[in-house]
Amino acid sequence: MRPVLLEMAGFGAFRRETIIDFAGVEFFALTGPTGSGKSTVIDAICFALYGTVPRYSDQRLVGAAMSAGAAEARVRLTFTVGDHRYVAVRVVRRSGGSGGKVSTKEARLERVEVDGSGSEVLAGRETEMRGAVESVVGLSFDDFTRCVVLPQGAFARFLHDKPADRQALLVRLLDIGIYQRLVGRANAIASDAQRRVDRIDGQLEELASASGPPETELRERIAGLDRLRPVLEAELRSVAEARTAAADSERRIAELDVDLETLRSVVAPPHIGEQQAREQALAERAEAAAERARQAAAALEVAEEERRSLPELSVLEHARTTHGRISKGTAVVAQLARETERTAEESERSRRAADVAASALEAAQAQLDAVRRQHLAHTLADGLQPGDECPVCATTLTASPRHEEPPGLEPAEEAVRRSTSSRQAAEREAQAAATQHADVNARHRAATQRLAELTEEVAAWPDPAVVESTIEQVTAATRRIDQARDEQRAAMREASRAADALAEQRARAEQDAAALHRQRDAVIRFGPPVPDGDLASRWLRLARWAAERADDVTAARAAAARRSERIVSSVRDTERDVERLAAPMLGEVGADEALRVLDRERARAEERLERVVAAAERAVALRSERDTAAEERTVYAELARQLKADRFQRWLVESTFGEIADRASTILLGLSNQQFSLDTSEAGEFVVVDHTSADDRRSVRTLSGGETFQASLALALAVSEHVMELSATTGRTSLESIFLDEGFGTLDETSLDIVASTIEALRDDGRMVGIVTHIRELSDRVPVRFRVHKDASGASVVRDGS
Repeated sequence: MRPVLLEMAGFGAFRRETIIDFAGVEFFALTGPTGSGKSTVIDAICFALYGTVPRYSDQRLVGAAMSAGAAEARVRLTFTVGDHRYVAVRVVRRSGGSGGKVSTKEARLERVEVDGSGSEVLAGRETEMRGAVESVVGLSFDDFTRCVVLPQGAFARFLHDKPADRQALLVRLLDIGIYQRLVGRANAIASDAQRRVDRIDGQLEELASASGPPETELRERIAGLDRLRPVLEAELRSVAEARTAAADSERRIAELDVDLETLRSVVAPPHIGEQQAREQALAERAEAAAERARQAAAALEVAEEERRSLPELSVLEHARTTHGRISKGTAVVAQLARETERTAEESERSRRAADVAASALEAAQAQLDAVRRQHLAHTLADGLQPGDECPVCATTLTASPRHEEPPGLEPAEEAVRRSTSSRQAAEREAQAAATQHADVNARHRAATQRLAELTEEVAAWPDPAVVESTIEQVTAATRRIDQARDEQRAAMREASRAADALAEQRARAEQDAAALHRQRDAVIRFGPPVPDGDLASRWLRLARWAAERADDVTAARAAAARRSERIVSSVRDTERDVERLAAPMLGEVGADEALRVLDRERARAEERLERVVAAAERAVALRSERDTAAEERTVYAELARQLKADRFQRWLVESTFGEIADRASTILLGLSNQQFSLDTSEAGEFVVVDHTSADDRRSVRTLSGGETFQASLALALAVSEHVMELSATTGRTSLESIFLDEGFGTLDETSLDIVASTIEALRDDGRMVGIVTHIRELSDRVPVRFRVHKDASGASVVRDGS
């Protein structure tokens, strides 16, 4: 487990949000005054993983993690195990005020991708956390606080404790309590001893049945081979000398071959004579193309200047469109004027007809009223006598009134109805005519107004013919610009192609010059002629010289080849002499293999001799080993049968104590630069062996402060490794970090230096190493320091170093 990022708020001394970034840190120190909160950082790591800290008396206690007066404590730890990254989060809250119940409200463990592409929740509840963390980290809480977090003073006490106290501490640290496993261990040892007995019996049978050449025959063959070796060595030295001479000759031939190949490779490029003329032609072409491009640019400028002197085409097209609309509008206004006159006449005619119908209605109504009065007078007069009161004037009648029978009432009423209908129809017709006239008149006024507006828009271009001719001028000018621009582009493309061809030709010439320099440099050791003249002359002069020099080298090679043939013939003769001398002892064998075969045959003879001699010795050793294995089988079988818990516990503690002492001794040798190792006395006390003082054995209490720290730390690491082995159920867990919360205040300057060097040596195994100290002399030697400061608002952390 290696921390990467620690975030906490409301936790212990850290009331405010605090972030500690461990990324890239291999060795660090938590520094600050006593009581500032240094150990709280380590507590937070433990709490994020296991929900408790080593200082709690009860692992179920979570309220102590909260800052005083805080309503919530939050810890988030990002860490790695091997190549995987994880995030552990715990949130503790208080309910119902300052005296309320404290409980874990959030507990989560996630495996996250390093690139941030995703995550997997391994535990989402408090009850799932511990099992998930133990599975990932590979350590229980107790094992973690023994293997990763080393509490202050615990392992120095282990070094100095009495045997009985040390046994009690080992029982507590190593959790020795399942004795059936130990019985199984004793039985396994007994079974292993029985297997060794059976194996040794089989080996003794094989030795008894083994046979080979007599010892005297083997010794005589070895002596004969020893006599033959110096004779062969002398002959082979002659072969080696001849071969050296042959190799020298072959090397000389190879060197001459290289020289010949180098000289023959000096050949002038076939196009070298055409380079200058081609470059001149391309330069003239490039200049002509550039001049054409300049002329095209000037023509384009003239065309653009001509176009700038003319109006914008959009203005002219708008004027042309507006003149078209004026022409159409003039016709519309004339048409509407005629419609206005016609509808005015129709409206006046309809109005006169309505007036006539109204007069006719009045006459019919008057006639109806007269008829109705006649009918009323006749009705009133009917039955009146002289002396009656007149119902009209209220006078007394002197004679009876007489009225003729009035005409009929219905014809008069019918006449009124016909007149009323006629008048209504005339009024409707008059109103419709008036409405039509008003509509036509309104449209006439609107068309007249729009025509005036359009006329105002073309006030600057009143003549349509001028507009059309100007548009033709603009179009022609634009076309001339496009033609000039196309001509410029074509000219520029041609100029670019010509420039590229010229640049390519010049680059080829530079390449030819560079090739000439390379070729001349390659044959500089032969003394080539001094370069002079143009490139083609220099190339041709160098090529002719190389051809002449190659003829000289060819003659020298032929002479070297003849000498090499003579040397090779001498080598073959000497090799045949070696083969003839080796044949009686080694059979048919080549000269190059003679000594190797001789050594192999001698080694084989010695091996057979050693097997014959060792067989008897091996039989004696095997019988002794069998007796030991048989005794071990008897002892452990009896131990497993008669094992009692208290005796077995004592035996296991002593066995474990011995293993830890051996491991600690090995570690201490490395930490002390091979000066000290640990051993135990007969009384079970630790003693230190000083290898720089004739392996002097003395009590560990005689060690200095720094040496005591080294010995204590060696024991701490040995115990942590042993605990880790016991806790690993799915494979050995890699301890990727270790944190030392140790008191260094009582150490002198020399001891502090030893302690610092010891801690620095811990990094050699690849662990992250962290120490908790307020000693400046020690923290200054650490590359990264996390300085813890505490004030009235709580603790804070500042990183110092790189």
